[in-house]
Amino acid sequence: MIYMRKLFIFTLGFEEKFAIRMITAHGLDEGDKLLMITGPLVEKTQRTISFIRDFLNKYFSGKVAMEVFELKDISDFPNLVDRLYDKLRDEVLKFDEIIVNLSGGMRVIVLATYTALTLLLLSIKDIGKIHVELETEDSSARISIPIHLAKLLKLRGSLSHEKVQVLKLISCKPMTAKEIAQALGKDETTIRRHLMELVSLGLVVRKETRPFRYVLSKDYVLFIKLLQSSS
Repeated sequence: MIYMRKLFIFTLGFEEKFAIRMITAHGLDEGDKLLMITGPLVEKTQRTISFIRDFLNKYFSGKVAMEVFELKDISDFPNLVDRLYDKLRDEVLKFDEIIVNLSGGMRVIVLATYTALTLLLLSIKDIGKIHVELETEDSSARISIPIHLAKLLKLRGSLSHEKVQVLKLISCKPMTAKEIAQALGKDETTIRRHLMELVSLGLVVRKETRPFRYVLSKDYVLFIKLLQSSS
């Protein structure tokens, strides 16, 4: 049997509750790893790390690896991002699924981690294996952060002028391939090919009601703003 190895990355502060809930929600298996990102280690942080280590030893008998990645100089933000980028790049490639929780820890560490992760997503192909989440302050909800938004910067310069025109049209209202072709004065076959490519990229969704109409994916509404700002 082939096991999918998971990497749990979380920003660590003075409380272990976010890490424990993350572990409980997603489940740990042999061969998985916990990577804790923290600022300068102080007594309260050390106690939290000890609690998590004891938790792992009690329930997983040393079958799950654990590492603390300490960032001592928190005043140099570019350096924080640089160090985190190198660390995350090395770790992410080793695992089949990566779950990142940004609920705990210092705000500068959380922001630096998210920035480094966003930059990393621009350089790797399989971003579908990375999941980012955040718990609300009162722990009443866990919010999933759509990391594929990082593809915006890559997509911006890779789309043809015609595809950009299609996106701008359907951002206003759902349209059929025929309506788009007529509006742009283009061959319908060409427009259908563009739409297929845009659907495969996740930018466009096809409404399964006849006649088929195409709409902008709600996760990529920001993409249109990016395109419009550069036009």
